[in-house]
Amino acid sequence: MTFKVHPPRHLLTDQRRAVRLWLALVGTLLLAACVTTPLPEPEAGPGSWERHRDRLSELQDWELRAKLGYRGPDANGSAWLTWIQQAEHFDLTLTGPMGAGATRISGDAETAVLSRGRDQTRASSASALTREALGISLPLEELLWWVRGLPAPGAPATTQVGEDQLLASLQQAGWQLQFDRYTSVAGLHLPSRISGTGTDTYRGLGFTLVINQWQLDTREPGEP
Repeated sequence: MTFKVHPPRHLLTDQRRAVRLWLALVGTLLLAACVTTPLPEPEAGPGSWERHRDRLSELQDWELRAKLGYRGPDANGSAWLTWIQQAEHFDLTLTGPMGAGATRISGDAETAVLSRGRDQTRASSASALTREALGISLPLEELLWWVRGLPAPGAPATTQVGEDQLLASLQQAGWQLQFDRYTSVAGLHLPSRISGTGTDTYRGLGFTLVINQWQLDTREPGEP
């Protein structure tokens, strides 16, 4: 004769309760795995083109680091660029790979000096020195404004502003420019990629400026 031993009723109840708890836990974990974490909201734009333009026009002191690519009938190449601007004084350093062949163009609104080793060349404008430095002429006086995403004052310009109220394209001083990307720095929207194609007297020339780093002096006038 065979006897079947049945566990006490309270043990069965405890086992069923444990199974239900386990199934509930697994279901909760599966549900959590299916939930998608929402992406952060995009940063708000500058508000309006006029407000953005006025704020950037007040920006006088800054430093940028970029990769400059250039092309022309007589020269093609690239260089790393460090540009320090303090009011009307500028200091540009161009270097090749691994810091080779450093060339410096510095000056202000009235004069510019190209320094390469112990050799120096002076000119009335920085643009006049870019041919000696790079082999092509670049409009550095206008680029002072273009790198901030602004048309240069005092010269006719055709501008196109995007839906984000940032400058999308610009035709000025014999150049057609596209502002492909922007970055937010200290509450300001600044270009991070600019491409230019020469027209008129600059036909056949072109450049691409990819800005990797912006550093701004946001101190109020009179602050140390």
